[in-house]
Amino acid sequence: SVKMVSCGNLLKSVLVAVVLLTLAGSGSAQIKPSSCCKEVSDKEITEPIIGYELQRDNPPCIKAVM
Repeated sequence: SVKMVSCGNLLKSVLVAVVLLTLAGSGSAQIKPSSCCKEVSDKEITEPIIGYELQRDNPPCIKAVM
């Protein structure tokens, strides 16, 4: 025999998972990084740039492109 899964229960489970993931994601945005740029350099970049990350001004960290 084939058991049918109730769509109502499945939908509730998915909604709870989405809410929990959203809350977990918004909480991690408040955590300061363990290391950050605190000063700038005017040295020439000699290696190829393969990616970058923007750092917001959040003392003691400064606004930077890494």
